[in-house]
Amino acid sequence: PAHDIAVYLSSAPQSVGAFGGDLAWCVNVAAEPATPPQAITLYDMPGGEPDTDQLDSMPRFQVRVRGPVFADAYSKQVAIRDLLLLPEPLTTSESHYLIQMASDIESIGRDDSNNFLLVANYRARRTAIGG
Repeated sequence: PAHDIAVYLSSAPQSVGAFGGDLAWCVNVAAEPATPPQAITLYDMPGGEPDTDQLDSMPRFQVRVRGPVFADAYSKQVAIRDLLLLPEPLTTSESHYLIQMASDIESIGRDDSNNFLLVANYRARRTAIGG
Protein backbone atom coordinates (compact mmCIF):
# COMPACT_ATOMS: atom_id res chain seq x y z
CA PRO A 1 0.00 0.00 0.00
CA ALA A 2 2.96 2.38 0.42
CA HIS A 3 2.79 3.62 -3.17
CA ASP A 4 -0.99 4.13 -3.12
CA ILE A 5 -0.84 6.02 0.17
CA ALA A 6 2.15 8.13 -0.96
CA VAL A 7 0.28 9.19 -4.09
CA TYR A 8 -2.75 10.08 -1.95
CA LEU A 9 -0.63 12.12 0.49
CA SER A 10 0.98 14.06 -2.37
CA SER A 11 -2.30 14.81 -4.19
CA ALA A 12 -4.26 18.03 -3.88
CA PRO A 13 -6.09 19.20 -1.85
CA GLN A 14 -4.56 17.31 1.08
CA SER A 15 -0.97 17.35 -0.17
CA VAL A 16 1.71 17.16 2.53
CA GLY A 17 4.50 17.28 -0.08
CA ALA A 18 5.38 16.61 -3.71
CA PHE A 19 5.77 13.00 -4.86
CA GLY A 20 9.47 12.21 -5.34
CA GLY A 21 11.81 14.93 -6.42
CA ASP A 22 14.17 16.98 -4.33
CA LEU A 23 11.92 19.68 -2.88
CA ALA A 24 11.39 20.02 0.87
CA TRP A 25 8.84 17.51 2.22
CA CYS A 26 9.08 15.27 -0.84
CA VAL A 27 7.00 12.08 -0.52
CA ASN A 28 8.87 8.86 -1.35
CA VAL A 29 8.30 5.11 -1.40
CA ALA A 30 10.67 2.40 -0.13
CA ALA A 31 13.85 4.51 -0.25
CA GLU A 32 14.55 7.73 1.60
CA PRO A 33 16.51 10.22 -0.51
CA ALA A 34 19.76 11.74 0.79
CA THR A 35 18.37 15.23 0.17
CA PRO A 36 16.44 17.35 1.01
CA PRO A 37 16.64 17.18 4.81
CA GLN A 38 12.81 17.31 5.00
CA ALA A 39 11.49 14.05 3.60
CA ILE A 40 8.51 11.73 4.00
CA THR A 41 9.03 8.07 3.09
CA LEU A 42 6.50 5.25 3.17
CA TYR A 43 7.54 1.63 3.55
CA ASP A 44 5.50 -1.53 3.09
CA MET A 45 5.60 -3.85 6.10
CA PRO A 46 4.44 -7.43 6.60
CA GLY A 47 0.69 -7.48 7.11
CA GLY A 48 -1.86 -9.82 8.57
CA GLU A 49 -3.53 -12.77 6.96
CA PRO A 50 -6.04 -11.92 4.23
CA ASP A 51 -9.70 -12.05 5.14
CA THR A 52 -10.59 -15.06 3.01
CA ASP A 53 -14.33 -14.49 3.22
CA GLN A 54 -14.10 -11.00 1.72
CA LEU A 55 -10.77 -11.44 -0.11
CA ASP A 56 -9.53 -8.28 1.60
CA SER A 57 -5.84 -7.94 2.29
CA MET A 58 -4.55 -6.66 5.62
CA PRO A 59 -1.38 -4.70 4.76
CA ARG A 60 0.73 -2.60 7.09
CA PHE A 61 2.93 0.35 6.27
CA GLN A 62 5.24 2.80 8.00
CA VAL A 63 5.46 6.54 7.52
CA ARG A 64 8.91 7.96 8.30
CA VAL A 65 9.40 11.71 8.50
CA ARG A 66 12.85 13.30 8.57
CA GLY A 67 13.49 16.96 9.36
CA PRO A 68 16.04 19.31 10.92
CA VAL A 69 13.49 20.78 13.38
CA PHE A 70 11.76 18.30 15.70
CA ALA A 71 8.54 20.34 16.00
CA ASP A 72 8.19 20.60 12.20
CA ALA A 73 8.77 16.87 11.69
CA TYR A 74 6.28 16.02 14.44
CA SER A 75 3.68 18.42 13.00
CA LYS A 76 4.11 16.77 9.60
CA GLN A 77 3.49 13.35 11.18
CA VAL A 78 0.33 14.70 12.87
CA ALA A 79 -0.92 16.13 9.56
CA ILE A 80 -0.32 12.77 7.86
CA ARG A 81 -2.06 10.90 10.69
CA ASP A 82 -5.08 13.18 10.40
CA LEU A 83 -5.28 12.55 6.64
CA LEU A 84 -5.10 8.77 7.05
CA LEU A 85 -7.44 8.16 9.99
CA LEU A 86 -10.75 8.79 8.30
CA PRO A 87 -14.16 7.39 9.28
CA GLU A 88 -14.73 6.36 5.65
CA PRO A 89 -12.32 4.38 3.48
CA LEU A 90 -9.59 6.18 1.61
CA THR A 91 -10.12 5.41 -2.09
CA THR A 92 -7.43 5.11 -4.73
CA SER A 93 -7.85 4.15 -8.38
CA GLU A 94 -7.87 0.42 -7.57
CA SER A 95 -8.60 -0.02 -3.85
CA HIS A 96 -10.43 1.15 -0.76
CA TYR A 97 -8.32 1.40 2.42
CA LEU A 98 -9.70 1.56 5.94
CA ILE A 99 -6.66 2.64 7.98
CA GLN A 100 -5.87 2.42 11.70
CA MET A 101 -2.73 3.36 13.62
CA ALA A 102 -0.68 0.39 14.77
CA SER A 103 1.65 2.62 16.82
CA ASP A 104 1.76 6.21 17.93
CA ILE A 105 4.23 8.69 16.46
CA GLU A 106 7.66 7.76 17.76
CA SER A 107 11.04 9.47 17.63
CA ILE A 108 13.79 7.05 16.62
CA GLY A 109 16.69 9.48 17.01
CA ARG A 110 18.66 11.35 14.39
CA ASP A 111 20.34 10.49 11.11
CA ASP A 112 24.01 11.08 10.23
CA SER A 113 23.17 14.69 9.27
CA ASN A 114 21.56 15.33 12.66
CA ASN A 115 18.00 15.42 11.26
CA PHE A 116 15.23 14.13 13.50
CA LEU A 117 13.56 10.85 12.49
CA LEU A 118 9.96 10.10 13.46
CA VAL A 119 7.94 7.04 12.47
CA ALA A 120 4.33 5.93 12.76
CA ASN A 121 3.00 2.50 11.82
CA TYR A 122 -0.39 1.80 10.30
CA ARG A 123 -2.51 -1.22 9.42
CA ALA A 124 -5.20 -1.26 6.79
CA ARG A 125 -7.98 -3.33 5.33
CA ARG A 126 -7.60 -3.11 1.55
CA THR A 127 -10.52 -4.02 -0.67
CA ALA A 128 -10.19 -4.02 -4.42
CA ILE A 129 -12.64 -1.74 -6.13
CA GLY A 130 -15.30 -3.95 -7.62
CA GLY A 131 -14.23 -6.73 -5.24
